[in-house]
Amino acid sequence: MELSSEKKTMAKGTFWNLTGNLLLKVVSLVYTVLLARLFPQEEVGVFYLALGVMYLAAIFGDMGLNASFRRYFPFFLGRGEKKNARNLLISSYAFTGGLSILIAGGLFLLSGPIADSFGYPSMVPPLQLLSLFLATSTFFGLNCAFLSGLKRMKEANFVNNGQNVLKLLLSIALYYYFGQDAVAMALAFTASYFVFVIVSFYYVKKGIWENGLAGRGIDLPGKVSVMREVLPFGLALALLAEINNVAFYTDRLMMGYLMPVETAASQIAVYSIALSLALFIPVFPGAVSGIFSPIITELYGKGKKEEMEKTARTAARWNIFLLVPITLIMVIFSYEIMGMLYGESYMAGAFVLAAFSVGIFFRNMANVPGTILEAMRQVKVEYYVAGAVVAINLLLNWMLIPVYGMDGAAVASSASMLVAMLMLMHFCRKITGFEFMGEGLKPLLAGLISFALILLLKGHIMGVVDLIADAISYPEGIVGAIAQKLVKAFLVGGILAVTFAVYIACVVLLRGVEREDWELAFMGMGKARMPGWMIDKVKGFVEAVY
Repeated sequence: MELSSEKKTMAKGTFWNLTGNLLLKVVSLVYTVLLARLFPQEEVGVFYLALGVMYLAAIFGDMGLNASFRRYFPFFLGRGEKKNARNLLISSYAFTGGLSILIAGGLFLLSGPIADSFGYPSMVPPLQLLSLFLATSTFFGLNCAFLSGLKRMKEANFVNNGQNVLKLLLSIALYYYFGQDAVAMALAFTASYFVFVIVSFYYVKKGIWENGLAGRGIDLPGKVSVMREVLPFGLALALLAEINNVAFYTDRLMMGYLMPVETAASQIAVYSIALSLALFIPVFPGAVSGIFSPIITELYGKGKKEEMEKTARTAARWNIFLLVPITLIMVIFSYEIMGMLYGESYMAGAFVLAAFSVGIFFRNMANVPGTILEAMRQVKVEYYVAGAVVAINLLLNWMLIPVYGMDGAAVASSASMLVAMLMLMHFCRKITGFEFMGEGLKPLLAGLISFALILLLKGHIMGVVDLIADAISYPEGIVGAIAQKLVKAFLVGGILAVTFAVYIACVVLLRGVEREDWELAFMGMGKARMPGWMIDKVKGFVEAVY
């Protein structure tokens, strides 16, 4: 079967995205476990509260140019307009550099009043350190967007993972230097970005030369022309991103305002840790959308609507196929996973993990239609969706947090993500006429069957996990704590493997994906260096059904 170049590119990019994202999330998991185990809950809560404030401010650190760059850069390349692509890159660096430094300086000076408004004076030093992160994160994001726009997913994932690993290592080192303090967390976070901004510039320079984007002289008229087109779009995206960030961080900020000071920080800590774990879910579908975005943008730039729809159909199947199993784990085993990884003091976040996982599932169901609308620059639609999400989120948080605390915040966020999914699917179908929404019905049915089967097997699975965990002895101190967490993370991986195996069997029996999807999957298995006998077994099972 001859596969199109777009599907081959998507398969290759999906492999590197999935590999990189898995490593990213595994390291992030170890990182959050470390924070939960080493630092007091109140210090963790102060750190995440400061980080939430900084992320809200970070959007206007580049006036939306980072977001518009991700849409325009592959669009220019798809049309063969390398000069415009180069002008966009240079102008983005020049414009965002000074602006992000100015905003970071303002936040540094205002850190005291911001901390006082939440009733946490101890938040001042973390806010000041994270303002330095704001000054570097703009360049970091722009460099990663450049590499993704060139479909250099291997390099983009190396930069992201390197920063994440360094953040983990620095957190351990600074814990011993500063002690159990939010300052140690903030300093490690900021320093890791600073180092890998420098590393990312090496790959950017390499990409510029290898793709013929280098040029001589200062094309000031060209840069002005590009910025006239891109900057208004960027400002619109900046406002849109700010609205989306309000939707994402409003729960923790409102918990800080609506809950008593003596309990708010601890609940924010538990909530943030549970939410960080739920964000493991987008790793799998995100591997598809990460490469689907530049491909669909290039196809739109070339005016190939038929190829857009075919590629969207494939992406929709892969998206659902990869989304379901990890969601099943987070929902079914939420209580056990929170206790296993973070300890008894964080088990109260089990409902938050389950509810937020359902919400993330809803939102990621709309990855493909959302990416298509982004490629077509349907910003008006994105405003409609973001406005509805923020309104529902604010209203439900205001109603539910005073009564149900962090559980109410999780329900509010999940409900708003369901609304986002329904609206994106509706507008994509209305604007494009693409009929690919039914591609995920069989994988969804397979997920429901798997859900029932895993529930029946849950007692046996957890019995085996407890038996293995209790049979191992660990050394004393930090080394033993890390070893114990790694073993438990490995056991969680075993749960994932069992769930995925049950789901794969259901998908194959229902013929939930196309034969060409399996051909691409076998290519990916080979690239991942899976044992030949294992690939042959899967092939035999698939061929017996199809």
